[in-house]
Amino acid sequence: MATKKQPANEPATKSTKEGHFIQKVMAEDGYSEKEISDRTRLPLKRVREHIDHEVSKGRAKRKNGVIYVSDSPQQRPDRWGKKLRRQKATEAKESPKRVPSGTGLPRQLDPLLRCKVEEAARIKTIDHFQEQGYKIEPRDKDNLGWDMFATRGSSKLRLEVKGLSGGALCVELTPNEYKMLRKFRLSYRICVVTRALVNPKLSVFTYNAKQATWKDEVGRALRIEKLTGARCRTTDRF
Repeated sequence: MATKKQPANEPATKSTKEGHFIQKVMAEDGYSEKEISDRTRLPLKRVREHIDHEVSKGRAKRKNGVIYVSDSPQQRPDRWGKKLRRQKATEAKESPKRVPSGTGLPRQLDPLLRCKVEEAARIKTIDHFQEQGYKIEPRDKDNLGWDMFATRGSSKLRLEVKGLSGGALCVELTPNEYKMLRKFRLSYRICVVTRALVNPKLSVFTYNAKQATWKDEVGRALRIEKLTGARCRTTDRF
């Protein structure tokens, strides 16, 4: 019985079923080769061969280690970044207009929404540390320069929580918070929750004594800019 030969220009996958699984995952856009391999449960080598074939045919593109695909080369620009555009559209719909605060950072116009963002950030932070076995003691009403204690055994952390409705990580510290950050830097944690109302993501910044900088779990460093303020008034009485 004659067997059907595989065309020379086709990827060396064992079957069209493998290619179908890979193509289905790739069609969602935004996955790396390793993630596609994990989701399809196929060897990384076969996934890479299939992606190489799609790239050579102009049906896929590698960008910063991520795979983007399209139905045809003409449609490709419209498909790239599909997930990112959809996420930005959701954020724009959920987040109201903001105005400058006077320090270069935007501030929410809606005080009720600002409270919702802060509460969502608190909940996300508490859940994160409780999952690691910490006991939480809220102290935000005491004006200590941090929002809560997190205790586990002999370890006692001071957590300052900041919530943001958008994805850009840029927050302000009050003079008292900044003073306490410098005083208790080894036990102080800056907990920033971005996209607090849409898809909350927590970044916990810890002081790295060797590098004299604040870094989160993935190695991002904070650039801290010290700001000064002033009070302006007239000497006349009316």
